[in-house]
Amino acid sequence: ARLTCQPCAGAFYFFPKFGHQLSSKEMTNYLLSRGILVRSGTEFGEKGEKHIRISFATSLDALRAGLLRLKKALDELP
Repeated sequence: ARLTCQPCAGAFYFFPKFGHQLSSKEMTNYLLSRGILVRSGTEFGEKGEKHIRISFATSLDALRAGLLRLKKALDELP
């Protein structure tokens, strides 16, 4: 599943849109099963469907490790 994202405007999170048939809630649950904690975009309103929220309020090392896990999990989606 491919992610697209607008540049952040002073926030501490990304709100990428994903291209997969899963709902935001299903994607969140799938990623959690792979050790990746993100929030469902729908927690932030109806327009959040097909989005996940990724906080980057952590160390760069933790963010890099999490993004590598995220990439691997998305690459393994059927």
